[in-house]
Amino acid sequence: MAVAGDIRAFSFKFLTQSIPATNLPAEQTRAKILLLANDSSNPSADELARDALIKSWNFSVTMAGTNTDNTSLTNLIENSAAIYVCSTTDTTAFNFAASADQIQIGVVNEQPEFVDELGFGTEATSAWNNEVNVTNSSHYITTGMSLGNNTLFTSITELYGLSKPASDLAIVGQRTDTVPYLATLSAGKKTYDDRVSAGR
Repeated sequence: MAVAGDIRAFSFKFLTQSIPATNLPAEQTRAKILLLANDSSNPSADELARDALIKSWNFSVTMAGTNTDNTSLTNLIENSAAIYVCSTTDTTAFNFAASADQIQIGVVNEQPEFVDELGFGTEATSAWNNEVNVTNSSHYITTGMSLGNNTLFTSITELYGLSKPASDLAIVGQRTDTVPYLATLSAGKKTYDDRVSAGR
């Protein structure tokens, strides 16, 4: 629809919008999250995006990586409420995996090569897709998602599932071939190789 024939540009600087503050759970307010990147002194664009997203949820984020010494890493883990492992983390150089199953705080893991150390399954298998079939929409990690196929990405990308998952795993999302995509392993539950999970 033509507004006026001789208009070449618009300015919307006069427009404003007020957004009410969100009341977050007390335990989430400024809680410390340890974000495990590959090199925290030179984070990638994806790692910085995760840092910004977690901070937008009112968490306090500290980034560590393969450049962090073992003593510092241990102290950071002990003083964090949860750990977020980026998919970019170099598993061959990162000592986190050696004692991952004994960490007593929550761990959110994107790195497929850590699934065995965390006790989820023997290994991760990949497939190209942009959807996940949510099988349990009442679980806290699927809050806001509907049962059935949910689009995660606008384009097809490589997604990882679990091979031979632990019997105690709570599977809430899977591929069309029933390979688990989204799953949790709670404290006290058995890992795939019969260890007891210290905390997730």
